[in-house]
Amino acid sequence: MIGPMDTWKADYLAPSPRYGFEGRIALITDGTQGIGRMLALALAARGAVPIIVHDTTDERAQDTVAAIEQQGVRTISIRARVEDADDIDFIFSEVKEHFGRLDFFIVSAETTTFQAVMQVNLDDLHRSYNGNVRALVLGAQQAIPLMDRGGRIVVLSNCGSLNASIGASTPPIHAGAEEWARRIAVEVASVGINVNVLMVGMIESDPGIAASNIGVASSRKTIAPEIPKGRPGSSAEVVGCALFLLSPASEYVTGTTVIVDGGLSAVLP
Repeated sequence: MIGPMDTWKADYLAPSPRYGFEGRIALITDGTQGIGRMLALALAARGAVPIIVHDTTDERAQDTVAAIEQQGVRTISIRARVEDADDIDFIFSEVKEHFGRLDFFIVSAETTTFQAVMQVNLDDLHRSYNGNVRALVLGAQQAIPLMDRGGRIVVLSNCGSLNASIGASTPPIHAGAEEWARRIAVEVASVGINVNVLMVGMIESDPGIAASNIGVASSRKTIAPEIPKGRPGSSAEVVGCALFLLSPASEYVTGTTVIVDGGLSAVLP
């Protein structure tokens, strides 16, 4: 006979896809395309409410919101640039006004400049720092007070932080965001908030187009053969790992980096 504790264990080991997601409020800083959009739709399918931040056209945002609401979830999109400190204030004022709380904060550390060091100017440095490090720190400062029931912060980074790449300023910027993520994780672990980095490698975001997210301007032809799995990853594979980090299954996982790169970082010099 299966007792109550055995039943609970069975439910925990094989929960409903909505377990730990239903009713959760999620803020995604780049949610109208690629991994961000796919994650927003995956969260909505599980009963969460993904709030979309975008600096693209309103048409793309409206299309994403419509796709989310087809899952039976009502949400909003916020047009803002995370590089701008005032816009970060605006983003969270909208979250407070419409929802009053937050459970998940997914921030993409993507802004960079692919130039040789001698060509990088002051504006390039400001944009890279503001869009990566400052956006994470200021965003976390606003998100944490709204996570009064605990929560999750996931920083989407890339493998460029592990290796120097000619013509890219990404590595030091992303490494800085990852170090801040670890620091924040240590400070908020006691209040039930987990902070982790999801570092991705070469990801094929659109059919037939492999986008190198490792901070290198190399082509698929030269990079893909070096990947132990023999191919670029897919957005769906990244989203699956993101869902794990947002789920109750990752309760004891914080302050770390999960690498999704098909083994590429294990073989790179």
